[in-house]
Formats: sequence, structure tokens, C-alpha cells
Amino acid sequence: MIFSIIIPAYNASRYIARCLESVKVQTFTDFECIIVNDGSKDDTLELCRSLTSGDTRFVLVDIPNGGVSNARNKGLEQARGEYVLFVDADDWVEPTWLEVLSRSCDGVDVVQFDYSEVGDDSRQEIHIDSDLGMIIRGDGAVVWKRAYRRALIADLRFDTTVKAGEDYLFSTQVFLRMSSYKHIDNCLYNYFVDNGQSAMHTDFAGNFGYQLLATSKVERMLKECGEYEAHKGDLRMRHYWCIRELCWRWLRQNMPEGRRRRFTMKLLNSLLKRGYRG
Repeated sequence: MIFSIIIPAYNASRYIARCLESVKVQTFTDFECIIVNDGSKDDTLELCRSLTSGDTRFVLVDIPNGGVSNARNKGLEQARGEYVLFVDADDWVEPTWLEVLSRSCDGVDVVQFDYSEVGDDSRQEIHIDSDLGMIIRGDGAVVWKRAYRRALIADLRFDTTVKAGEDYLFSTQVFLRMSSYKHIDNCLYNYFVDNGQSAMHTDFAGNFGYQLLATSKVERMLKECGEYEAHKGDLRMRHYWCIRELCWRWLRQNMPEGRRRRFTMKLLNSLLKRGYRG
């Protein structure tokens, strides 16, 4: 088996059919798809059962809610394919996704492909290559835009203590250890940008507190492996991005001044509790 596809799903009933149908119609069929229902409170689990019934390529795992990192780790534990891919439940892939990848992997550690950002009334193709410096800056660190040779990541797991920035940590570890890489200039993945229920939209204070914590963890990682001096400029740019995003989102909040002050204290406490000291 060449590909293992891991799809974590939490309260994804609005989107999961579109996601799973895009996998079912792949022109390349040598794959397994591991769907991890992360304790959904809606009918995600029932929909997944109905949509994949009778198709032995799909494996449905039902676990108590533990977050996206825990769900992905459960998928990694079960993966049997030569290459591992991740798909978010509100996104979908092009029919030739696996076919194109099957012609490009061939022992390469990491194969990256391009994607489209899709809104309800918009679509924009994103063509960006990656290197370690870009990943450390946080540019394109999402894990769903690459195929990973399973032998390379066999001992890697997502950090369940970091509720945002988990992709950033995982991708940095991958790029530090890989020895071969290929980029496909072809938009094979569709990233849905209008999901207002995501953590990015609903808890930006806690979200970016964890982003700063993830950045601090990457800094320690770089020091331990001797790459800090070569990439401290990239790391500084990552810190600037985190703080800029926090400030921008704070300014966009429409709230009375008293509540704004209380929110600012909550934000600062959030950063300190998550271990960020600047």
C-alpha cells in the first residue's frame, strides 16, 4: 500500500461528506483512509459510517475528544502505507491528488504540493516552495500540503500539549531530519478558509499564546541540534509574526474599554501560563 490518509474529524457534519467524497473518487486507488472521529457531539460519526460503508479502504476510529493532535497521533499509530498524508475535515482534494503524488514520491522523504484557498465566493491558487528557514518562520508549516515517507516520521508524534502551532512543531522536526525533498507545482488540495468555527476564529488569545509556546519549543529544538545560529533570524521573524497577529486581532475586537482592559490581562496571563517569556 502506497498511501495512508489521516482525517481527524470533530463536529464536522457540515463538511465531512465533501471531504470524504473527494477521497473516494481518487483516480489512484492504492490507499487507506483513516478517519478519526474525535468525540464529535454532532452526527459526524454516523455520517462517516454511512459514507464509507462497504468501502474497505476506509477505517473509522472513534475516540473520546482529545484535540486534533491526539486524533492525528491515533491515525499515525494505525497507518500502514509507505507515505502518510493529512487532510482536514473541512477541506477536500482534487481527484488526481494521489495519482500525481504516486509519480513523484519514489523514495523521496517529503513531497510538497500546491493548494488553493477556497471561500464561499473565492478561489486563489497558492504556489509556494519550502525550505527549513521558511518553515521556522512559519511560512507554509501546515502538515496537509505534503506527503511524508512513513519511515521518516515513524517515531514522530504531534505535541498534544500545544493546542495551536502543532503543525509548526511537527513540520520543523520533519524538515530538520529529512534528506530528500520534492516540490510539485500543482494545486492538488483545497483549503476552506471560511470555517468560522475553527479555533483560529473562536479563541485567538489562547491560540496565539500556544503559537508563542510552540515557537519557544522550536527555539530549544534548534539549539539542541546546533541549528540555532543559522536560523535565529528566521526565528525572530516568527516571533514578530506571532506578536503582530495578536495585536492585529486585538485591535479588531469591538468591545468597551473596560472589557478591552480585562481582555488584555487575560491575554497576557494566557501567554505566561503557556511558558512564553519573550
